[in-house]
Amino acid sequence: SDSAPQAWRIAFGISALTIFLLPRLARSLRETGRYIDLARRTARRGRGRVREVFARAYGFRFLLLGLAAFLTNFFSAPSAQLTNRFLTDEHGYSNTLIAAFRAVTAGIPGLLGIIIAGKLAETRGRRPVAIVGLVVATIFQMTFFLGDGAVLWFAATFAIVAASGAAIVLAAFDTELFPTEVRGTSNALLLVCAVAGSAAGLLLATNLEDVVGGLGPAIALCGVAPLL
Repeated sequence: SDSAPQAWRIAFGISALTIFLLPRLARSLRETGRYIDLARRTARRGRGRVREVFARAYGFRFLLLGLAAFLTNFFSAPSAQLTNRFLTDEHGYSNTLIAAFRAVTAGIPGLLGIIIAGKLAETRGRRPVAIVGLVVATIFQMTFFLGDGAVLWFAATFAIVAASGAAIVLAAFDTELFPTEVRGTSNALLLVCAVAGSAAGLLLATNLEDVVGGLGPAIALCGVAPLL
């Protein structure tokens, strides 16, 4: 990316080559046993009805997960998508230095966070791991966007460890709290909530940049959402 203005497109082109693997992957996929059993028992069903997600049995849990998806993505989307711009414009990082920064602060630490959170979630419970992980990740990520120098590296590292742990638990909630017959519908609606939160967060951060004195403070302000 440092070699030419449009050279970053090469990386996307290489990634796009994975489309040639799709036919083999599709042939290897098998339907889950739970869905096959459900289909045999309810042959006339044919679809997961939206109203079932909002029924008394699942409505409150969907509301909680929908709010969590919206509020966490309100911060995580601008945080993830605007970090490179933040490092370039406000701290003078080159693309090469950003790549090194991402590798050091996100690669191995993120993997470590997933392993630790997976173990803790099975021994300590889903909710405490999700709550602690989300709070710690948000605070350190807000510190990252308000910091400078070495603070950027340390804050980003601790944030990714906690965030990767919280993310794996929140993803488990989507699967565990809804039955097979409505899980596809519930996950689709939760994805809508997440995308709406991402769009709202990106709009707020980019429009507040000039008001609060920079992109960093604008993104950090979005961190109030996941703390809620």
